[in-house]
Amino acid sequence: MGGDVHFLIGDDDQDDRHFFAIALQSIDPSIICRIAKSGQEVLDTLKSEEVLPNVLFLDINMPNLNGWDVLLKIKKNPVWKAIPVIMYTTSSYKRDIELATEFGAIGFCTKPDDVNQLKIILKFIIDNINRLSENIIKNSGIEHFKVIEPGLN
Repeated sequence: MGGDVHFLIGDDDQDDRHFFAIALQSIDPSIICRIAKSGQEVLDTLKSEEVLPNVLFLDINMPNLNGWDVLLKIKKNPVWKAIPVIMYTTSSYKRDIELATEFGAIGFCTKPDDVNQLKIILKFIIDNINRLSENIIKNSGIEHFKVIEPGLN
């Protein structure tokens, strides 16, 4: 499957990007993983790539263009709006989870503390790459995926 699968991660934290890339490569070294160090670099990468990513992991807290800014720009662009975006962050604030859904992300993932937990998340995403949706993620049973149920405040 790998070479046909394209990931993009937008995160300004070097350690988090490295951790993500190592975990992904240990699952399937043929997966293409592009790394963007800023929100603007995410947009520039999308503009320059011939093949759009199958999934975009996007950190919220980045300088200048933060993850929310980037998510809104992606969802307003007719070419990019179908890209499944998973907010990938240290936050677990209820309001951030609500905003992720409101702004069009299919998932909200709190960054795990160890590589094995991250591998579980990435393996799940890879196994479901062709049918990623908010519902698939919500029903994954993976503790790091957070979903706000409608009507629960």
